[in-house]
Amino acid sequence: AAIIEHINRTKQKHVVTIENPIEFLHRDINSSVTQREVGVDTASMAIGLRAALRQDPDVILIGEMRDPETADIAVKAAETGHMVISAMPTPDVPTTIERMVAMFQPDERDIGRVRLSEALRGIISQQLLPRTDEEGRVAAIEVLVGTPQVRACIKSPAKWGELRKLMADGRDQHGMQTFEQHLADLVKEGLITEETSQAAARGEVESAGRDRRKKAR
Repeated sequence: AAIIEHINRTKQKHVVTIENPIEFLHRDINSSVTQREVGVDTASMAIGLRAALRQDPDVILIGEMRDPETADIAVKAAETGHMVISAMPTPDVPTTIERMVAMFQPDERDIGRVRLSEALRGIISQQLLPRTDEEGRVAAIEVLVGTPQVRACIKSPAKWGELRKLMADGRDQHGMQTFEQHLADLVKEGLITEETSQAAARGEVESAGRDRRKKAR
C-alpha cells in the first residue's frame, strides 16, 4: 500500500491492483488507481491479472503471489515493460527467489531462472521487531537490487549462496543490505536490543502477524 501511495502522489500512472481482500482504499491523486478484489470483481488472481493487462496499466499490484499461473503471468507482464509489485510469505530474499523459481514447472525452471533474472528489479524483505522502548515495533529490512551481478547469480542455482555477499557489498553503491547489516544498525541506534537482534538473525522473533513480505517487480 505504501509503494502504491507513493506512486499515486508522485507520478502520473495507471495503476491496477488485484487483492484478496482489498486492505487499503486508494483515491486518485496524480495517478489513476483501479482496485479489484478476488471473489468480488474477479474469480482469481490469475484471471484478474489477465484482465488487468487488457486495461493498459503502467503498474500492477498483485496482493500475494501463491500459484504458478499467477507467477507466470506476472513475469510476462514485467517482461513486457509493466511495473509489477507483489508479496510472498517468505522469510528473506534468497528464499523468495527459491520460492519464485519453484513455481515454474520442473522442465521450465532453467528458462524460468533466466526470465526471472531479466525481469526482476528488486526484492525487499522485512521483519517487524519489538522496540527497546516497547512502543510498538520497528522494521528490519533486507534489500536486493537487480544489478548485472545479481542477475548472473539468479541464473545459476550454484551461485545462490553468493547473494548475501552481493547484498552486503552493494550497500553503498546500490542501496542493498542484508538483515544482519540492518539489525546491527538498529542495535547501534538503540531501537532494538542485542538479544532481539540475535533472535531475529536466527529467525526466532515472532513478528506482528509474522509479517515478512516481499515486494518485487
